[in-house]
Amino acid sequence: MQVSFEQRGRADAPMILFIHGGGMDSTVWESSMDFFQSYHCVTVDLPEHGKSASCKPFSIAESAGCIAEFIKTNASFGRAHLVGHSLGGVVLIELLRSSPELIDHAVVCSGNLRPSFLYTVGSNKLFCKFVSAVNRKRYQKDYVNPEMLQRVYREMRQYSILANKPSDS
Repeated sequence: MQVSFEQRGRADAPMILFIHGGGMDSTVWESSMDFFQSYHCVTVDLPEHGKSASCKPFSIAESAGCIAEFIKTNASFGRAHLVGHSLGGVVLIELLRSSPELIDHAVVCSGNLRPSFLYTVGSNKLFCKFVSAVNRKRYQKDYVNPEMLQRVYREMRQYSILANKPSDS
């Protein structure tokens, strides 16, 4: 799976890789990339998001694998600092589980370790239609649609790092 990465800063500096939340894309990290100019800053558009909207279906494990390969190939020190928010935090937690040797430091904001009731609500078709409409109008994210949100929320609902595999709930 080929996802989109954007890079800024010094390629020979330590890498900071930013992973966005569900329904968003790498543009949410613009000011962070501006602030950390002395680092090799990287953002990713996860599958079905932003410039990776045509990469389907979204998968936490596949996303973590793509990011791991990117770090192996592009991090000048063979490791990176990672920041993940919400869905990106869960992808980061999977990276910590599957490829800890690639991570120097990790900051996880609102990433769940186990399925949340919110993801059950979130995978409701009517709820996804509402969130999609709000997201498209407020943030002009044309790739966000009810079907995409349902796939992402289903994946989140089934994922549990505590069980080391997708959960049965």
